[in-house]
Amino acid sequence: MLLAACTAARSPRTRSWDAMSYDERLAYMQTTFTPAMERVFARFDEHRYPKTTCATCHGADGEARRYKMPNPDLLLEDPREAMHHDELERFMKEQVTPELSRLLGKKSDCFACHTLDR
Repeated sequence: MLLAACTAARSPRTRSWDAMSYDERLAYMQTTFTPAMERVFARFDEHRYPKTTCATCHGADGEARRYKMPNPDLLLEDPREAMHHDELERFMKEQVTPELSRLLGKKSDCFACHTLDR
């Protein structure tokens, strides 16, 4: 199944995210979504985000969870982020969330990816 996603032809989303099958979503994530978000994260900090993969957002157990979001490991108040909180929060609000909404074709917010607790 993942092989199909990796080799699928690059194409825009032709149906709403909610109407897409699991396999269509995988293909779209691999061919369109992930490359677009990789560019967004690299522009913010190419050293911190040198390569965006499924695990970047979905976590190491993403495949086992069928890539369900939000990711319980992406806590909204992660202490590791405290020193860069203002800059990171601004980046997420001004760049990540709008691009996420555009790519998914629906309004998104912090809780599309993050949780407050595990």
